[in-house]
Amino acid sequence: MYLRVRNRKKNGKSHRYWSIVESQRVRGGRVIQRQVLYLGELNDTQRAGWIRSIEALEPVTQQTQQLALFPDDVHALPVVDYPIVQIRLKQITLCHPRQWGACWLACELWDMLKLDGFWDERLGISRKGTRWLNVLKTMVAYRLIDPGSEFRLHCQWFERSAMADLLDESAAIASKNTLYRCLDRLLKHREALFAHLTQQWRTLFNAHYEVLLYDLTSTYFECDPPEASDSKRRFGYSRDHVRVKMLETEGEFYLYVESADRVTKERAMRRRRLKRLLHRLHELRNMKQTRDELLMRLGEARKSAGRAWSLVEVHLPDKNEPVASETFTYALSLKKLRQRRRREGRYLLRSNLTDEDPHTVWEKYLLLTHIEQAFKELKSDLSIRPVYHQHEDRIEAHIFVSFLSYCLFVTLRNLQNRFASGLTSRGVISTFSQMQMIDVHLPTADGREILLQRYTEPTPEIKLLLDVLGLHLPSQPPPRITNKGDVLM
Repeated sequence: MYLRVRNRKKNGKSHRYWSIVESQRVRGGRVIQRQVLYLGELNDTQRAGWIRSIEALEPVTQQTQQLALFPDDVHALPVVDYPIVQIRLKQITLCHPRQWGACWLACELWDMLKLDGFWDERLGISRKGTRWLNVLKTMVAYRLIDPGSEFRLHCQWFERSAMADLLDESAAIASKNTLYRCLDRLLKHREALFAHLTQQWRTLFNAHYEVLLYDLTSTYFECDPPEASDSKRRFGYSRDHVRVKMLETEGEFYLYVESADRVTKERAMRRRRLKRLLHRLHELRNMKQTRDELLMRLGEARKSAGRAWSLVEVHLPDKNEPVASETFTYALSLKKLRQRRRREGRYLLRSNLTDEDPHTVWEKYLLLTHIEQAFKELKSDLSIRPVYHQHEDRIEAHIFVSFLSYCLFVTLRNLQNRFASGLTSRGVISTFSQMQMIDVHLPTADGREILLQRYTEPTPEIKLLLDVLGLHLPSQPPPRITNKGDVLM
């Protein structure tokens, strides 16, 4: 990285704009510069009426001071009503890069669920001034972004993240004992949190919570059309490319569902796998190999083919026969293929929700896939296991924190479904993780330092995500001016 200046003339006046850029090598051996941080303009003019100033924060008094910044190569300085500070451009340093984008996104999702209002009044502040809300928010963001043990959060992750900047806290909230004591305070509020989240999701996404279904998708069912208009058998209901037939019995009904989109998708998947399987079998028949080697390779082909394997009838050579085109044969089973085609994209459900609309019952059945996905995301994306705790209460609290992270994960997924259904939640978090926060130290001619804490410029991909999700980046933090070497808390 290096400091770059751009000269520009506007209205007869010369301006210099400064930024931090990095070089990137692209295809063809070319080198391009990507702007990482935009620092803005330093004054060059000698006319007081044209001078721009900044407001810098004094860490000791917590009051802002207006300063006019000039580069150190300007010798004739004007007279103005506020202090003039010259910046030593050759001594500018960049320090402490840390992950900012995903941490900010986690805080935004937290605010959408209004969890500050829920937890602040319940957790409060300790006698030593620890705000337990920020400790919990840090643990939940950690579980969402880069999950691991609480000890790893204390030793590594907090220092490499911008949670201290976003929460205006020190590293004390990530001390090991503080994290464990926060876990001890959570479980008694579990039921109240469930009620709060139910209301928030109902407000944000019009979500409802009631499911009672039996899964009998392996059963195939058909019925003839009803002869009388008042028959209990009803069918022909369709909406959004889904055709539904229903047969009522006492206290329950059977629901036959046929989805045109699902038929197309499942047939395309079956054709691709079957085509690869037949191609592989053709290769194996022409290879010189022993029978044992053939069996090993057939096992690999069967694993990759999945359910398509059952559509092909394979005849293997006997134990003492060589592998040849005459002894190793295969053929597509047309009977099984026709049966598979009739069942693709079609499902049979049994339910006791007799008063519900058939299409509504089908939508509730689809919630089962979300439940299965929830367990998968908790175990993989949020790494709910392994559990490093020994005490029973802390094990439950660990699961509770993982559940809170999953709530943020689901909120992000619901935003995507509304505005950008082609994205994945983990992909969005990984993309935002590219945004870093960097400390820019600007040494002054009088021995002080101006500290600019700046998050990096968003890439075009991040800008598109912000626009699609309806999110807006906050303003950059205000500059701070200190004596050189002072530690900012």
